[in-house]
Amino acid sequence: MSAAAAATTTTTQKAARAEAQKRQLTEQEAAQVYQSRRSELQGIASKIGELEGEADEHKLVIDTLSEASKNDPDRKCFRLIGGVLVERTVKEVLPALQTNLEGSPKIYAPPSKFLASLPLNPQRHLSYLSYLSLSSSHHTINIAEMGKRKRSTLAHVPANSSSSKTEHDRIQLLQSKQHINSLSGGKIIIPQKRWYRQRAHANPFSDHSLEYPSQPSEMNWGTIFPKYYDSKTGKKKEEERRGVEFADVGCGFGGLLMQLAPLYPNTLMLGLEIRVHVTQYVHDKIVALRLAAQQGRLEQAQPSSSTPEPCTPTPAEANADEEDLDEATTNAQLVSSAHLAPGSYHNVGVLRANGMKFLPNFFYKHQLSKLFFLFPDPHFKSRKHKARIISPTLLAEYAYVLRPGGIVYIITDVKELYDWMDKHLGSHPLFQRLQKGEARLKDDPCVSAVYTATEEGKKVERNRGDKWFSAFERLHDPEDHDE
Repeated sequence: MSAAAAATTTTTQKAARAEAQKRQLTEQEAAQVYQSRRSELQGIASKIGELEGEADEHKLVIDTLSEASKNDPDRKCFRLIGGVLVERTVKEVLPALQTNLEGSPKIYAPPSKFLASLPLNPQRHLSYLSYLSLSSSHHTINIAEMGKRKRSTLAHVPANSSSSKTEHDRIQLLQSKQHINSLSGGKIIIPQKRWYRQRAHANPFSDHSLEYPSQPSEMNWGTIFPKYYDSKTGKKKEEERRGVEFADVGCGFGGLLMQLAPLYPNTLMLGLEIRVHVTQYVHDKIVALRLAAQQGRLEQAQPSSSTPEPCTPTPAEANADEEDLDEATTNAQLVSSAHLAPGSYHNVGVLRANGMKFLPNFFYKHQLSKLFFLFPDPHFKSRKHKARIISPTLLAEYAYVLRPGGIVYIITDVKELYDWMDKHLGSHPLFQRLQKGEARLKDDPCVSAVYTATEEGKKVERNRGDKWFSAFERLHDPEDHDE
């Protein structure tokens, strides 16, 4: 081999080695860039997960503006503020929306089709589009990060910890600071179901990232019943005040609670619901009724010469269907009479929880006097029967939290499910069926409410369906005869 050929080969080998080293270095740099990018995306996804609860509020405002701002800026719309929908014009809502989005660390990046309807300058518009594309390009991490968060809007949290503030705490703070002062004169609108996206059912065996106390003594009821419990310590403000006595397991949209609250003003009652948006709906409705009662009393206390117009709800839209119209009528009655209702709805609350798993974590032995299981999921398939809310295993837990003499109420429009529940309760040694003609049931206002107060019950009536009802009394524990 000539010297020239050898030199050429050496040069080629050196070039190949240099290229390989360069390629290796490029791969290392790419890996570092990828890892850095991944960490950045995880951080953004984590923030989005923390702001999950605020998304619906912004969507509602943006959706309303997208319809009204172009054609009629004076059109009436609603702004959701801490669970209360206050009637405002588009011109009044828009500045508040811009303030919420501008420079705030707690922002919700709306979809790009909504961005087009906002009067943003080009630079800011591009900034939001960039943020949106960055967060949506790593959707898997977004969902994973949100799934890791143990978030429950109404579950137990240490109230004195700043890092544990939940959406429920923020709502209460916003309500107390803003509604009476900043929003006085606005028309209180109770939330409607169609403003909350929800599923018909939820799998009780799934991990819903619920928060719950390890034992009842650790539960802070101050965030749910602030009038009767200290929100910081969780201690009762009145020693003689009893804890929760009524529990509606799977309370749905809270119709039973709203009807029973004025009938039992000195009794604390709690709705348990596993679906996030349904729980939020009930919570928002309770807070709105409390505020309506407070504002109604303030208006009554003012001199007649300066009394503002009554706080009346806005009527349903002309094209609302029968269910929406029925809901709007019920809401109108609730708002107009809220200040006259005994207890002003301070004795009713809702909690996002899985009653099939964690009921003894919230309630002491023999704490409850009434348990309601109204129109539960029938789970028709045989392999799904284990997910039914009434089962031999769960009846032992219900007997544990229900005091002797307490009553379990069941009702459904599915005959096969009624036979199932009636059979298991009737065969349990700690429950005894109450006959419908007994005086105890005739004089019980809960029976009428069970039939007519719930949203599912009203739907059955509209469809002219049948309802099957039973009530069972909790018997005393058998005496221990062991010597």
